[in-house]
Amino acid sequence: MGIDILYSVSRAVLGLIFVLFIPGYIATYSFFKDGEVDALERVALSIGLSISLVVLTVMFSNLYLGIPINFVSIVVEIAFICVFFGNVTAFQRSSVWMGLYGRFVSKLTFVGDPKRKKKLFMISGISIIALFLAVDIFYPYIFIEPVKEERVLFSRIAEPYNFSD
Repeated sequence: MGIDILYSVSRAVLGLIFVLFIPGYIATYSFFKDGEVDALERVALSIGLSISLVVLTVMFSNLYLGIPINFVSIVVEIAFICVFFGNVTAFQRSSVWMGLYGRFVSKLTFVGDPKRKKKLFMISGISIIALFLAVDIFYPYIFIEPVKEERVLFSRIAEPYNFSD
């Protein structure tokens, strides 16, 4: 009886760490260098990134690839996220990446010109906001497939309420 409880608790704790922490923690090393963020920020970012990466990967693989949502598929997808971002981090720390970084990224950041840098940040911010608005507006048209019934157009998710009952 005591071993069953210990097994259940340890399985839940390790599962939460595997889903809510590890993918984002590995991803933070590909987004930020070692000294850019402190430990508390890295932990907070890793939890947020893990939630978003795991949810989006599972949703994408289910909707578009037809992969069912079960224990094995989720473990494989989380392992894929970890391996992908681990490889990105390893590539970034290699000498090939450092040469590309020095050549192209310095041109994108407009080093030495604060007006152009501010303009770049404004354009980037407006583009991100516009992208979020476009996703919010067109989400029903992308993910809900309409079904035509008689004269009214309904979707599979939102069925009409029958007022005659």
